[in-house]
Amino acid sequence: MLILHAAATKAMDGTVVIWSEVDREARSQPKGKGLWKWLAGAGEHPYQGGRDRLSALLPKVLAAGEWFWMTAWLPSDSEGPLASDDRIAAGVGRRGERLAPWVVRALMLSSRSLHELFLLCREWPSTELQFSDDAAFWRRAHELAGSLVVRQQFVPGVMELKGHWFADWDPIYETKDLEEIEALAEAMPLAACALNQNPRRPPADTRRWTLHSTIRGLVRAIVMNAANRNEIWKTVSQTRSESKPVPLHRRWVEALLSPGSEIQGSGHELVDFAMEIGLWREPLFRLPKLELGDDAPAICLPTDGEGFWEGGKLPAPFECPEMPRRPAAILEQAGGLPNWQGAAPLRESLLPVYEAASRYALEYVFGRK
Repeated sequence: MLILHAAATKAMDGTVVIWSEVDREARSQPKGKGLWKWLAGAGEHPYQGGRDRLSALLPKVLAAGEWFWMTAWLPSDSEGPLASDDRIAAGVGRRGERLAPWVVRALMLSSRSLHELFLLCREWPSTELQFSDDAAFWRRAHELAGSLVVRQQFVPGVMELKGHWFADWDPIYETKDLEEIEALAEAMPLAACALNQNPRRPPADTRRWTLHSTIRGLVRAIVMNAANRNEIWKTVSQTRSESKPVPLHRRWVEALLSPGSEIQGSGHELVDFAMEIGLWREPLFRLPKLELGDDAPAICLPTDGEGFWEGGKLPAPFECPEMPRRPAAILEQAGGLPNWQGAAPLRESLLPVYEAASRYALEYVFGRK
């Protein structure tokens, strides 16, 4: 049996990493400290599943991601780390005395891979792989992201990545979404934010920032997956063959319709455009309470030594959301972009994305057509 864990922190920019525990029969021998000299002071977790065991259960497209040696800060006593489940290692008579660093082999998942993981996990035999409470917590965050997409509570934007510019999508929270994020943050298991690459200090407790960042990435992944699956890119006109220059607004819309395509332009032009988009969207944004700065306190073991793996009581499960009667109405709330130079109004241009994303999330996240 393998138990899947998942964690994310602000230091990892909200990226979720997964690792596993296995029962004694499936356990391999420790590899020795030579593989992680940079993690001096942290021993290998005796119950970790490692790369080979977890890769065998994951689809190839996920297992081919980036693997790292990471530090898991776990409840421990004089005998070592306490397992999350008695089926991994008996915990009778043992109690966590402190958080201690243990090295685990972890797989870093992009937002798209995390989305695909939650879709595929329904098909795995429960006898082989089981979700821990911390992994199940991130599945709830995935459902919240899916609910935002079904309700079309997202707007277009731009992002810069290593000097290249791409179209982006960001969630727009309503009051009930902010309340849900706060309730989820309060219930987050410490195990869901217990990994870092520092064997000397536990991760900072930035659960709200991490939750918002992960939801944001999942919204982007769901919208882009829907656009690709429905081949929205086929609606893009062949402007690249035109002799006259293509306005930046139009290049942006084409990138939104063709996920992953780069927005061409000079650096100054794109920076100014990003500021223009930010000012246009600003009236719509309502952020949850976020831990700002890098001086947040580190996570610590609860005083009673309990609840590290389970967390608090999660809010009631989501009711299946409804698609809005008027597609892309959020863009009407935002109003028109100043000096718009697109080939058609922005809402009209992006209607195929909003309609496809809403239907996709309803079917694949909530299982309803």
